[in-house]
Amino acid sequence: MKKTSLFVLCFIIWLLIVWEIEIQSVIVGFVVSLIIAQVFGGMNKEYALHLREIKSINFIVFFIRIFITWIKASIKQIYAITMQTKFESKVIEIKLSVTEPKIIAFIVWALNFYPDLIVVYEKDSLIKVSTMEGNIEWVKTEIKELENLLKKVFI
Repeated sequence: MKKTSLFVLCFIIWLLIVWEIEIQSVIVGFVVSLIIAQVFGGMNKEYALHLREIKSINFIVFFIRIFITWIKASIKQIYAITMQTKFESKVIEIKLSVTEPKIIAFIVWALNFYPDLIVVYEKDSLIKVSTMEGNIEWVKTEIKELENLLKKVFI
């Protein structure tokens, strides 16, 4: 990051944190931003790791899908709280077809947004999912769809 853009970013963040614009806070923010820009401004001119390209349209589709399932999970959670009947949870083991840690991490993160799903264990492409759903096949198909979508995202 260039030093000037880092300085401006730090100064704006400082002003937002302090919020009251007084001469003392402006001077301190200027000095702190200047020091941070001098120390960290020359870093990361080249990426340390050359990561693979991310197809942004698939990534946007992934986040839209997660947002919709998050809304569904919220509605289902409200329903479960207001119902008098209690649900029993089941733990199922699922072997993922992917081995890349980045894709597995996104799958685990996404599954925790799904209604009645919590990932309780993950190691070496094996995940254990605690669910209150009666339809275990639905859970498995959702995980396969997430895998396929994330394979398209991380080429």
